[in-house]
Amino acid sequence: MLKSMTAFGRANGELPCGLLTIEMKSVNHRYLDISLRLPKKYTPLEERIRKKIASQFSRGRIEIMLQVNGDATKGQNLELDTGLAAAYHRILGRLKEQFDLKGEIELSLMASLKDLILIKEEEIDVEKDWEIIEPILVEGMSSMEQMRIEEGRALYADLIKRLDLLSSLVNDIQNRVPEVIKVCRDKLQERIKTLLEDIEVDPMRLAQEVAIMADRSDVTEELVRIRSHFDQFRGLTDTDGVVGRKLDFLIQEMHREVNTIGSKAGDAFISHKVVDIKCELEKMREQVQNIE
Repeated sequence: MLKSMTAFGRANGELPCGLLTIEMKSVNHRYLDISLRLPKKYTPLEERIRKKIASQFSRGRIEIMLQVNGDATKGQNLELDTGLAAAYHRILGRLKEQFDLKGEIELSLMASLKDLILIKEEEIDVEKDWEIIEPILVEGMSSMEQMRIEEGRALYADLIKRLDLLSSLVNDIQNRVPEVIKVCRDKLQERIKTLLEDIEVDPMRLAQEVAIMADRSDVTEELVRIRSHFDQFRGLTDTDGVVGRKLDFLIQEMHREVNTIGSKAGDAFISHKVVDIKCELEKMREQVQNIE
C-alpha cells in the first residue's frame, strides 16, 4: 500500500491551562525531517514528541505546531519586587531633595517604573500534562496518516495507469523490431554489394557479417529488461513499507534502457515511441517523489 508524504493532520483537547490544538503537515523529503513549534513551557516534551512522530513516519518533512488557547491571566501571578521598589523610592527622594523639586512620590509614578511589577508564570506539571497531550498527538498523527493513505491510493491509481500505457508502448516497439532488423539487413547488404562490386567475396562470410551488424540494432534484450523493471515496479506498489526511493531507482533504470533502445534502433517509429515513454516516465518520476 503506497503512502503519500503530502498530508495534514489536526486534533484538539483540553489542558488545565486551556484548549490545546495540535496541527501537523507533511511534504516530501528524502529523509524524515521534523520541525516543532510549541509553547516554551512544553520544551521538555520536544524529544518525546519527536520520538513519537518517528515511530510512525519514515520519510517526509513534518511540521508540528502545539498551541494553547485560554485565559491569558490563567496560570500567571503578579509579583512586586519590593527591593527594587525601595531603591526606586530612595533614588527619587534624593533626586527631589538635591534639585529642590516639588510634588510627591505617588503610586502612579511608582507603578510606571520598569520591572517593578513582574508577571510570573506558574510552574506546571509537565508529566501530568503529557498524559493529556500524548493521546491528542496520537489522534493528530492518525488523522495525517489517514490522509497519507488516501493520497497514496490516488498515486497508486495514476502510476498503474501510466505503467499500463508504458507496457503498450513497449509492445509497439517489440512488434516493430523484426521489421527494423530486416530493413537494416537489406540496407547493409546493398551497401556492401555496392562497395565490393568488383571484388569476389565468400557469400557465407558476407551473410555472417551482415547478420552481426544488423544484430546491433536489435533491442530485444533492452525490452526484456525494461519489462522486468515494470514487473518489479508493479510488485513494489502492492507491498507495505517505505518504497518511494526504490520506485525512483527503478524509473532511473527504465530511463537508461529506453535511451539505449532509442540509440540502437535507428528507426523513426521507435524514436517516436521512445519519446512517448520518456514523457510518461518523467510524469511518474514526479509522482514517485511524493511516495513515502
